[in-house]
Amino acid sequence: MVEIFYDREQSIIAFAPTGENNPAGYPPRKQPTGANWYVAGQMFTRHYDIDTTVARRYPVEVQENILFINLTGPSTIATGVRARPTTVKEAKAEKTIN
Repeated sequence: MVEIFYDREQSIIAFAPTGENNPAGYPPRKQPTGANWYVAGQMFTRHYDIDTTVARRYPVEVQENILFINLTGPSTIATGVRARPTTVKEAKAEKTIN
């Protein structure tokens, strides 16, 4: 389990390991393919009004077993399910299909 923290003033999210019985803990899940793990934090981002309309990837920093993400730092747009066109018209506009 991990507990997620947010510093509004600095726009930093922190992930720290926590016990299985912590009601504030989120269970990490393994990606079906590959070696990556993720935490479903949609309720967390909604609670803190963190914009997730565009999926982004951020570099992380680890200090004393806590992972930090600076939301004001550099990032790249993540191409994935959220970023894919949902209609043929959108796909043609993005030139992802003929």
